[in-house]
Amino acid sequence: MRNRGNNEADAALQALAQNGINMEDLRAALEAYIVWLRPIPLDIANALEGVGITPRFDNPEEAKVDNPLMNLSSALKRRLDA
Repeated sequence: MRNRGNNEADAALQALAQNGINMEDLRAALEAYIVWLRPIPLDIANALEGVGITPRFDNPEEAKVDNPLMNLSSALKRRLDA
């Protein structure tokens, strides 16, 4: 069963693709940020903000698995691996 986070992530991916964001570049940027906390490139960060996703982990109290970036990363992996 798909949850609301999955639906929002899928909609965000569609909007990012329509805005010209390369999905492989997005995947690399998300992986580098999630795993090593490397900064997300400015163009991708701006595009994420444009679709309503904060391009960083803001709240140290929030579990990382509940963060929209994690949902987006999972949805992107499903899309690219399909």
